[in-house]
Amino acid sequence: MVNIPSDSLIQSGEDFEFQYKSKSSPDERNPGFLDYEAGQRGQYMSPWMYEILKGYNPEILTDIADPRVPYYYYRQLTAAAAPREGNPTEYRDGGFVSIVFGSISKNRDFATDGSMTVFGVYPVGGRYDDGKGLKVTGNHGTGAAPYRFITYADRLYIQAELANAGLIADNNYFKTALEASFKQVDHVVSLVNPSAALVTQTAPATMWVPTAVAPVPPAAATTGWLVKSYITKVMAEYTAATASRKLEYIMTEKWISQFGCNVDSWTDHRRTGFPIVFNPKDPTQAPDGQLISPEDGFVIPVTLINPVPWTVVWPQSELSLNPNAPAQKVPGTFKVFYDKH
Repeated sequence: MVNIPSDSLIQSGEDFEFQYKSKSSPDERNPGFLDYEAGQRGQYMSPWMYEILKGYNPEILTDIADPRVPYYYYRQLTAAAAPREGNPTEYRDGGFVSIVFGSISKNRDFATDGSMTVFGVYPVGGRYDDGKGLKVTGNHGTGAAPYRFITYADRLYIQAELANAGLIADNNYFKTALEASFKQVDHVVSLVNPSAALVTQTAPATMWVPTAVAPVPPAAATTGWLVKSYITKVMAEYTAATASRKLEYIMTEKWISQFGCNVDSWTDHRRTGFPIVFNPKDPTQAPDGQLISPEDGFVIPVTLINPVPWTVVWPQSELSLNPNAPAQKVPGTFKVFYDKH
């Protein structure tokens, strides 16, 4: 066992983050928020991750709906609305509109800037999804969401991984990490609009106290029932899992928590193989090389032209200036020392 003094580690409220602001000139906003102002949006939301959060995905967290969905995504369409541009959509589930990784469908390249789902309030300081289906602009958020280098929740997920490997004693780290992940959403929301707690966007002031946007069901007497129910269901599956499956839960929840700041998740995937990401060549994920849009049954053929990059290439300037430089890395085959996947 490894003993690490707890007071030497990042504590609750000590997140290491770069705080963006709402000022637009000079621009101090989160770079991801700039898609709200773009004439042509370029950030497509992953249907694979969306399905995990909605509880649709058969790989993990099946039938467990995540309360963070309206904080993570903003749907520019209501479920009944037609696409604004009049163009057909590819992947659609109610108001959620996107394209699939590896898609070669006939609908992939149509303009859907006013219809596609965009980042929400948590990742980039955009808009909380109040169900109104607005076409967003730079006025529909502040862009003041921080870039999260490492958070208290991240520390706990790391400890949960160490405990699962038998390297430290388990102090209920995974459950505490889940709780910290939800509190982290509250923290970011408070930074995005500290004076109004997103009242102007009709969002709940906190993940823990449901309002009319997320009403308390008649049988629920306590606050935060959505969050507590989610954590209870996840913990039930986690407790019953094998060590390998527990590692998948840890890495998947860490990945979800890091949404918008996922460099570490890329490293985790290379180290451990988790979280499982969408692979167009996997016949269990894409039977017969295709997916089906849940809204209208549209068939989406997929392929994998370039494999997942396992490394970042050397800067060409470094290779040119250094006569002893190694050969350029091939991202799809070169693996760093810790990559055991």
